[in-house]
Amino acid sequence: MSPASAPAQRPTRSRVNTRSRLLAGALEVMAERGIPGASIEDICSRAGFTRGAFYSNFRSKEDLALALYRDRFEQLTERIESVLAGQDAEDDAQDDDEDGDGATLRRLLDVLPRDRQWYLFTSELTLLALRDPRVGRRLVALRAELRSGVARFVRQVVERRGRHLSTDADLVARALIALHEGSLGQHLLEPAALPVDKIESELWPLLLATLQRGAQ
Repeated sequence: MSPASAPAQRPTRSRVNTRSRLLAGALEVMAERGIPGASIEDICSRAGFTRGAFYSNFRSKEDLALALYRDRFEQLTERIESVLAGQDAEDDAQDDDEDGDGATLRRLLDVLPRDRQWYLFTSELTLLALRDPRVGRRLVALRAELRSGVARFVRQVVERRGRHLSTDADLVARALIALHEGSLGQHLLEPAALPVDKIESELWPLLLATLQRGAQ
């Protein structure tokens, strides 16, 4: 790094840190109070900044909420890609292993978010998107990007066995995501009665098996 380039990078690192802390503060406050009940002042106070820091990074509270969703979904997409890369590396070793797909599904389940705070936030964001078409359009676009990663995962799990899906991969991804979100909500309400991934771990393999057909 040249001396001339060093000063230009310091503000960038500072801005990234400020943004990261604002996102973390927003997640805490919005999960606790809901998005409508979370004020910009509360978010800034939780992050340790002023309103000036907020408006230098985000246009509005809704903009921040969507940025938080994108930030977390990009992390999740990277984890899904990592699972896919690991599956590619193990294909030769697992060609005759009928449990290979089950192990791969298990690794995907392990990377999905399951914490109460994130569930509360995403539920609040969904409600906001249903009430505000502008937020809704942006959330739909973000969820489509996330769903494409899940669809790629599903196709690879099926095709590595020389089979094909009997329906659209995007529709299967929607079903798997709906199953994850719904079962997580039930677990959080009844943690003693329903283990965190019981529904998914038992029904995902059955769903995929039902939707497969042999190569033509």
